Amino acid sequence: MTWVAGLDIISLALVLAGALFAGFVTGFAGFGTGLVASGLWLHAVPAHNVPPLVLLVSLGAQVASMRYLSIGLKRGAAFLSPLVAGGAAGIPLGVLMLASVEPGDLRIAIGVLMILYVLWQFFGPRKLSGKALTGMAWESLAGLGGGFLGGFAGIPGPVPLIFLQLRGGPREDQRARYLPYSLVMLCVGCVAFAFSGHLDWNVAALAGLCIPATLLGAVIGSRVFLGLDEEQFRKFLGAFLLLAGLSLMPW
Repeated sequence: MTWVAGLDIISLALVLAGALFAGFVTGFAGFGTGLVASGLWLHAVPAHNVPPLVLLVSLGAQVASMRYLSIGLKRGAAFLSPLVAGGAAGIPLGVLMLASVEPGDLRIAIGVLMILYVLWQFFGPRKLSGKALTGMAWESLAGLGGGFLGGFAGIPGPVPLIFLQLRGGPREDQRARYLPYSLVMLCVGCVAFAFSGHLDWNVAALAGLCIPATLLGAVIGSRVFLGLDEEQFRKFLGAFLLLAGLSLMPW
């Protein structure tokens, strides 16, 4: 029996579970919707529909973090920063690449990205010393890489997040600087997917179901943000992303 967008009840349950958990992670950490959701959605939704679905649902989840967006604007994290400009240039390149990739290869590519991100989180450096990565060129390149992954896989966040973490600074400042970038990338990405034909009515219908679940998860996640040990949560999330990434490999 098929339900929304031709999905059976089990596939639909996986989609909603991915949306709820992704929202929780986003509300807690301020990022992670695409990485978390892709690990479940690629088992239930056609691979070429996952990137635009991720962007639509991520845009909905961003509503729960709007207070950090206002903080970012007060701290000078402008929408016209090199990070944003580079990202806007990278998204069309990623969408063009997506059009030439087979669904099976896309699953593998996203799985590899998830695994590499987890390995960096656990074993990579937490911060660079001195004035490394402080120039506008580095910030533009980080935005370009993030935009490319946003257009290709619907996950514009990992590259800029790694860049901001390596450059250092207070966690709240990093989060406030990242969110304006994220909001612009999600909007530009959705427009690009709509023009390329990847964002169709089936994807829009699924997003309509997922966004309420994502927002619910984001509210819960934001409420436990101050009450949970961040290191324990980072390890739990890393283990989940690692398992999800490995499950996408063609064993």
